Amino acid sequence: MGLFDWLKRTPAPRGDGMPPEESELLAQGVALEDEALLIEWRWLVAPRFQPVMCTALGDLFLQGPGGVLFWLNVANGALLSAARDGEQFDELAKDADHFARWFRPQALRAAQKRCRPLAPGECYSYATAPRLGGRADELLPRMAIEHFAIHGRAFRPR
Repeated sequence: MGLFDWLKRTPAPRGDGMPPEESELLAQGVALEDEALLIEWRWLVAPRFQPVMCTALGDLFLQGPGGVLFWLNVANGALLSAARDGEQFDELAKDADHFARWFRPQALRAAQKRCRPLAPGECYSYATAPRLGGRADELLPRMAIEHFAIHGRAFRPR
């Protein structure tokens, strides 16, 4: 069973009581293979880490050597271990706490209510990252490549 197979049967917080669809949780049309996506994060993310999934709320999941998965938490400017492989990721994502932390369905619903729908290549982006003094509810649609550049520069150590 894949990650989004179980989602269809697992309730998650949503205004209309329905679980989120894959197309809502993930940013669509983001060029994950584009090196420019991570250019401003190379101080934290080595080139051997390849993006495999961009969430609608502007985080990335990356695959490292040996298939290990990492979570680039853009709100906090942190690269965190997510799972030893895709199978473990699928299992962990079934856990409500992991799912809520990684995909933040309540924040996604709030952004969808306040903002226009995402266009291909966009994700919801913080006006200012919460760790840098912004508010978690100040999200706006932005091209993913611009989102990662802005926040990568903001968190880069001086």
